[in-house]
Amino acid sequence: NDMIQRFVAGCHQFVFSLHGPLYFVMVASTPEPYPALIRQLNMMHAQIVFHLTGNVAKIFEKKAGFDLRHLLGGTDDTVRSLVRNMNNNPAFILNAVQCLPMLKTDRTAIGEIMRDAKCER
Repeated sequence: NDMIQRFVAGCHQFVFSLHGPLYFVMVASTPEPYPALIRQLNMMHAQIVFHLTGNVAKIFEKKAGFDLRHLLGGTDDTVRSLVRNMNNNPAFILNAVQCLPMLKTDRTAIGEIMRDAKCER
């Protein structure tokens, strides 16, 4: 594999990720480790693939330089939200599960349901 994966210029880290015909590039000025940045690019890839159809691969086979931005119309808010969340939520950097706030009454009710559904061994 001869592809450039990353390089550092001054206080910026340039990270590249190739997913089939799609190239993802990130310029980071934070001290995040390379694996954390790659995870973020992989999440961006997953988000884009989620919005596209299987026909996109056929389009890229015929036209490698195809600009898919018009196929992603209406997804700008979703992608921006993901980027904003990656910048503000440590769960992305830590590859952790984010805890969601829940009322104590709801937690208690869910706990009781789980306890009652417990299988006997």
